Amino acid sequence: MPKSIPRFFAEVLSGFSPEEARSVLKQARQPERSEIFTHLEPEQQLDIIEQMRRDDVASLFAEISPDDRADLFKRLPDERRESILPGLAQAIEHLRTVAPDRETIYYAYVIDTGRQLLGFVSLKDLILARRDERILNIMHRDIISARVDEDQEEAAAKIQRFDLLALPVINGEGSLVGIITHDDAMDVLTQEYNEGVEMLMAIAGPHEGGSYIRMSPRHLPSR
Repeated sequence: MPKSIPRFFAEVLSGFSPEEARSVLKQARQPERSEIFTHLEPEQQLDIIEQMRRDDVASLFAEISPDDRADLFKRLPDERRESILPGLAQAIEHLRTVAPDRETIYYAYVIDTGRQLLGFVSLKDLILARRDERILNIMHRDIISARVDEDQEEAAAKIQRFDLLALPVINGEGSLVGIITHDDAMDVLTQEYNEGVEMLMAIAGPHEGGSYIRMSPRHLPSR
């Protein structure tokens, strides 16, 4: 679903009452529902949550991205946080059931007290592990990363080449300083491609529209 469409529906819902917006969102299917919700203004998000049952709030939290979930949870009143925690636990139990059939499970990076990157586990690995299992026993130590001084195009190419959902960024000491997501990488590669096309079309300066299409390759001007 194009990004502009969830944003458009979020703008429409901005004129609705919290109860009306909640009813509309309830009719939407995933992933559209969570995408629309994350484009709403923070205050409207909180107003809508106040109109929702605890189980529905827990389901919503399970649907949105980890970053959005953390930001939203921090903005909730204390009593609201405590009321939905049991529902979130139920959502995790549900993930334990459906995780074996899901491919889009995000990574969690393992660091030591000095933020040195040690490895990673996928959320799928974490959910399926025994409750008493140690992270060190299930984490993957062979990890692909980018350095802070690495060109963004090189980092984006790694994500594409190795088909990663995210790429950790480390400094010269090997400490984790950030993460580049797959969406970030695709934005960089698209920008790089567009700049390359613009440079190619500008090799001879202004020209008549479509003239390169009609011209034989051996007649194309050079720099």
